[in-house]
Amino acid sequence: MRVAVIVRSLNMGGMQRAAVSLAESFAQGGHESHLIYFKEKNKVFTPDKSVFLHHFNLQKLSMLSGIGLFFELLSRLLNIFIRNSYFLWSAPFLSSLFRYRLALLEKQYGQFDLIIIRGQGTFETLWPIKDPRVFQITESMFIPSDTPLKRFYFKFLYHQKNVICVSHAIQEKLLAIYKQTQTSPNRLNVIGNPLKMDDIRKKAEAFTPEINESYILSVGRITPNKNISLLIEAYNLLRSQNKITKKLVIIGIGHDLDNVRFRAEESPYKDSIHLIGQVSNPYPWMKNADLFVLSSKLEGLGMVLLEALACGTKVISTKSQSGVMDIMRGALVRYLCDQNPESMAERINMTLHEESILDFESCIKAFLPQTIIHDFQCLLSDSQPIT
Repeated sequence: MRVAVIVRSLNMGGMQRAAVSLAESFAQGGHESHLIYFKEKNKVFTPDKSVFLHHFNLQKLSMLSGIGLFFELLSRLLNIFIRNSYFLWSAPFLSSLFRYRLALLEKQYGQFDLIIIRGQGTFETLWPIKDPRVFQITESMFIPSDTPLKRFYFKFLYHQKNVICVSHAIQEKLLAIYKQTQTSPNRLNVIGNPLKMDDIRKKAEAFTPEINESYILSVGRITPNKNISLLIEAYNLLRSQNKITKKLVIIGIGHDLDNVRFRAEESPYKDSIHLIGQVSNPYPWMKNADLFVLSSKLEGLGMVLLEALACGTKVISTKSQSGVMDIMRGALVRYLCDQNPESMAERINMTLHEESILDFESCIKAFLPQTIIHDFQCLLSDSQPIT
């Protein structure tokens, strides 16, 4: 099978990392895998040599042509009058350039059997394309539909498209919006992101974190949705009750960082709360943690939970109508907590002091690359939608 995975950029982000992992998983499964990206700026991720990497600089090609320059100026002008409409006017020409570049690529390598596009920005760039081989992967619970204008945009991006959701919660959210907008998908399937367990475990041995006490860990973008303040509240509660003496380590950056830093500074246990910032390899921190906690209000899937489990670390997650429920099943159900500090503190205390042994391999089996690639093969064989 010849596969193309397409993203707008390869800068730092969970979606970009997942795109690279998917391309590598196809290659390691014996398929010819290509990764196509549009923007070079702030490039962080590069797939291994088993993947063919291609840079389609659509913006540059567009600006070098008279027609493209006209579309660019028109799109910017119309965007002033119709908010966030830039993609409506720019995509017809950009997607035609993409089809041209793709045709050249297929002339060199042969026709692709499967074309996967990831990320809202990529959807917006390529929305005019109608090709049965194209599937767009949706991995966010935040799909705009709360205003008439956003519902209008939704129709361009999702109506009569082949859509893959990384969790059942996203599928349910999309079905509700399809009903609300009186639109429908061409296909709507659920396939999770691949977890490259061997790579994660290898990276987890890269170094030993320089911290002289045991610790509880949080990793991820620091945004209001990640709700790190809740974790700090639960931590304060446990320390005030003298139930734990462990440190709290928070890895990540984001626009809620100032608020989280303020909460940490206001804590009577501030000397035990460590904000590490962004790190390129968080897996040694995961491996050496006593416990990993995800405090999010919503998650498209929650890959950090799977990554912590792959490192052999127990996890706790807040309950929500989101993708974490696809992960926190079976033996992991008992590690779910409500979205309040008392419930989270109780679960942290329980988990840190229990003696039960968790079967980590069983917890992550459904997300191993071979499972995910098999799901895509079923998709192409026109089997029933995966639910």
